[in-house]
Amino acid sequence: MAFLPTDVGLASGPASERRHYLDRMLALADRAYLAALTRYRAALAQRNSALRQNRPELVDAFDAPLAEAGAVVVRRRLRWLEGAGPRFAMELATLGERGTGVLRYHGPTALAEVAAWRSALEHARTRDVARGLTTVGPHRDDVVIDVGGRDVRTYGSTGQQRSAAIALRLVELDTLAEARGIEPVLLLDDVFAELDAERQDRLAERLMRPELRQVFVTAPRPDELPAAVRLPRWAVAGGKVSE
Repeated sequence: MAFLPTDVGLASGPASERRHYLDRMLALADRAYLAALTRYRAALAQRNSALRQNRPELVDAFDAPLAEAGAVVVRRRLRWLEGAGPRFAMELATLGERGTGVLRYHGPTALAEVAAWRSALEHARTRDVARGLTTVGPHRDDVVIDVGGRDVRTYGSTGQQRSAAIALRLVELDTLAEARGIEPVLLLDDVFAELDAERQDRLAERLMRPELRQVFVTAPRPDELPAAVRLPRWAVAGGKVSE
């Protein structure tokens, strides 16, 4: 797995960035999640098509499969957050953030139960028909990242947002390692950019922990790597790699 410069969008970007993060990671870690997500997306596409065609009988037909798969998606997201929240807070503290890091699910958590879907869909029916799409379900939800009680997307500094995104990737690494029983390779591309000296040093020490055995770090110039990054170094120039 990799951290790329664009991953800062996990903290600073729209909800779709964090939904994609959840769906991709949980699909890799949990086959039941992947199966439910696949069923949910199929039912959602068919229900939206029926809404656009103004065919209420078809809309009703897809409510049940949408609810059954959607409840699994929400339930497994919430279960992951229970364990990931404390890990995220710990990683963020390790990177030097003084405010406590919190992951909050933004969406109707009652939809983790199939029984809650009927009233939710009925309540949204007029809005769904007007818009020609389904406005209720995990495809609309988000994960809010708080640091020190403030939403990092809106109020976080560039350094806080970058630290939060890095912490999410480290939590993802743990999640996949536990699920697969194999430590993924971790590639970090220009990860120290836009971090102050303290955050750089803390991140470097974190990456040097013995439990991380497959770490690759890239930087435009050697002097952009903190001294604490004690890894073999290679240079790439003219398409050639040399020590």
